[in-house]
Amino acid sequence: NIVIKTIQGDIIDHAPNSYITANKEQKIASTFLLKNNTVSFNIENNGNQAITIDPWVTPPTMASAPVDNGVDQYGNTYITSPTYILEKYSPTGSMISSTNVMGGDAPYYGDMLTDSRGYCFFNTVGFHPRGDASAVDSAGNFLWDSQGITECWRFVLNECTHQVFSLTGYRHSATGFAKINSTTGTLTGYSQSGACCQDPHCGAIDYNGDVFCVVSENGGGTLIYKWTPSNTIAATFPAVGSWGYGTGYVGDGAFAQGYNGMTILGNNLYIYDGATLFKVNKLTGASIAQVTVPGGVNKHNGGIYITSCGKIFVGSSTGVYMYDMNFNQIDFKATIGAVYDLAFNTFNQTIIACGPGHVTEMAFIIPPCVFQTNPVIQPSCGGLPNGYIKLNLTGGVPDYTYTWSKNNITLIQTTDSIGSLAPGTYKCVYVDNKCPVPNIDS
Repeated sequence: NIVIKTIQGDIIDHAPNSYITANKEQKIASTFLLKNNTVSFNIENNGNQAITIDPWVTPPTMASAPVDNGVDQYGNTYITSPTYILEKYSPTGSMISSTNVMGGDAPYYGDMLTDSRGYCFFNTVGFHPRGDASAVDSAGNFLWDSQGITECWRFVLNECTHQVFSLTGYRHSATGFAKINSTTGTLTGYSQSGACCQDPHCGAIDYNGDVFCVVSENGGGTLIYKWTPSNTIAATFPAVGSWGYGTGYVGDGAFAQGYNGMTILGNNLYIYDGATLFKVNKLTGASIAQVTVPGGVNKHNGGIYITSCGKIFVGSSTGVYMYDMNFNQIDFKATIGAVYDLAFNTFNQTIIACGPGHVTEMAFIIPPCVFQTNPVIQPSCGGLPNGYIKLNLTGGVPDYTYTWSKNNITLIQTTDSIGSLAPGTYKCVYVDNKCPVPNIDS
């Protein structure tokens, strides 16, 4: 047998049952071979006959059917499901706590977000006027419970400030946007999109504080909305992808929907509808590129994450795919079931995917975020203090901070250029604006 360790227990891939395809009773000796993380088979087959190799898998016994997950800065994983059970697991897979966050309309599970502190924010949707949002700290204690948030389908989290934003359906009349006070649960700065676009599907926030969201129109079709930090609608763009009516997780019915279908890097939105991955310019709404994800069957699938240097991960019905910014597939890792959500574990540098029957931690090879520099250097002449260095920096998340030193002695300059330099060895350590863990290079 091959035993695969996962967050919620062991997956056992039993020794295969192998036989002549034309005669199932004619067994063939076979074994697994495991080398360098590659599984293959060793079989005995005396002749050119078709054979069948039939391994069988026993999944772990799980307390819930996870559809949403998150990771804090310490590597703890948080899992929730339509039964409103929040489970917390340590980086080694031990269960730490289990909390019932029941509320709102039970059939209409909404969304769950986890910030770097381990605070979890829930909405239990509330079809029509019966919404319910709540927050739980890293120890599983309730911080607040705010009922009456109408059709709160999605949350968006500003990881830098821990600010939570609510995206609501507002009784089938308009999509609403509001800030949620993470201490009290009260909504502030509520605004609506107008008498259309009722159901939010996915959303994300950029480093300017602008929130983008894909929503459904009353008359059919979808739009991308942009809200500014001043609670005004700044733009609407035609949406990409195929989005159904309703956005909550309801079994396998018409409302079933994957999670975290949008992320942002630079001036581009990356949007995933469970079948196709799109790149959209966030300034103009122009569609730039798209790729069909193998195994991406429908909106039951979900989960998207992008590193600050452009490695994109999406969930599918068969596992997790890794792409570069040009949508070239780099890697794929299989799961025992469909992926509804995924998160990045900064503590272990791994991807954690969840779906019905599994929570799987995956060790992709993710290159470190290396900045690209094209320094302009004018060396001094004859020992005179007239040297000059300017760094043209790209990569990571602007804006950058700079720390200069000469011969290991820190200098006072903090910009991308320094001048009036005498001969010596100069070094600059630059840090980007990625939250909650910045990229550092030199």
